[in-house]
Amino acid sequence: MGLFFAYSSIYDIKAENIKILFLMVILTRWFFSDECTLGRLEFEGFRCWTVEKPWLDNAVNVSCVPDGKYQMIRHDSPKFGPDVWMLEDVPDRSYILIHAGNTAKDVTGCIALGEGLRVDADGVTSSRKALSAFEELTEGVDSLKIQIITGRIAERS
Repeated sequence: MGLFFAYSSIYDIKAENIKILFLMVILTRWFFSDECTLGRLEFEGFRCWTVEKPWLDNAVNVSCVPDGKYQMIRHDSPKFGPDVWMLEDVPDRSYILIHAGNTAKDVTGCIALGEGLRVDADGVTSSRKALSAFEELTEGVDSLKIQIITGRIAERS
């Protein structure tokens, strides 16, 4: 993740007026069970927890998506409303949305955000608050990249 600033004295262009952002959302999955997959999503200093279906070989509607880099675009969902984030180009999958939900039962192959983890490690808490905070942070942004990886996280806060 980085910023590129350009400056030209010939045209008197100031660096703060020209910036090209390489915006990357990172989702690190760190807990896997037969019921769910838990992870932490990070973006521009924002952090929240995620819950997804367990890994079931990328089966439609019942599995989390494979690790990889994907494009995220805005999508108007009949169920979740306008401007929902959707992952594109997931192999053999479509309509992978980021939306509210507290357990894997609340998602059908999608990703739900939460402010905290449930005590039984079966999901997240305060999902609507986390989703709202992420939406506020990405307001006005039409496209992002997401990298989904499996790994350890430094801390659980």
